[in-house]
Amino acid sequence: MTTLSWRIEHFDELPSTNTELARRWRSGETGGAVLFTDFQSEGRGRRDREWTAPPGSSLLCSVLLEVESAEVASFAPFTVSLAAKSALESLMNISVGLKWPNDLLVGEKKLAGVLSEYLFESSRQAVIVGIGINLTYSGPEHVQATSVIDEVGSAPAATILLEAMLEELNHRLELMPSDAGRSELRSEYEASLVTLGQVVTVTLSDQTISGFAQGIDKSGRLIVATTDGEIRCNVGDVIHLRPALEMHS
Repeated sequence: MTTLSWRIEHFDELPSTNTELARRWRSGETGGAVLFTDFQSEGRGRRDREWTAPPGSSLLCSVLLEVESAEVASFAPFTVSLAAKSALESLMNISVGLKWPNDLLVGEKKLAGVLSEYLFESSRQAVIVGIGINLTYSGPEHVQATSVIDEVGSAPAATILLEAMLEELNHRLELMPSDAGRSELRSEYEASLVTLGQVVTVTLSDQTISGFAQGIDKSGRLIVATTDGEIRCNVGDVIHLRPALEMHS
């Protein structure tokens, strides 16, 4: 995957940037397309959870990346998360951690969420990665979330943050196709991942498991050591329970 020349299109409102970009891909759109909007009327998180933010309060965008395989596609959300983290830290002097598989955190509070979709049609493959970053809105009261303005007292314009994130993303895209490049990305991701070193509960589609989060494997799966052995999780919601050291205190 080579460095892309991004084609950015802005909307006042869309039902979903992911859904619209997937529709365009099926109609022939190619990698490098970026959609961002001030408001999503049908915004969704993982497991189809609804998420609605006031207009102009968040960076809401999706990027289209053409890939050579599902394995390469599996690293796309991690790579976008790393790009967003780096952009936020460089622009706003804020410390951001990553939670597997799809959240950006400040402390224990959610600052952003990532949602990806793998697309396959005949000889074409792509992945769409959508991200929502809370700039001035922290979410409803029942959600443990935060915003950039809550953390540092100011927030960048969505366009400025998007440009910085895409620049950071371009630095990493050339690493995705090769085993050595993905190993480098995995090392960067693990270094930023607050999930590791935690006793976690992972809710999968057919079961809930608890164990010690050990690392990320070559396919981007979370490695969890349980009493029944090692389990590698492709997807799931991770609940951080406590640092592993506290189990022995």
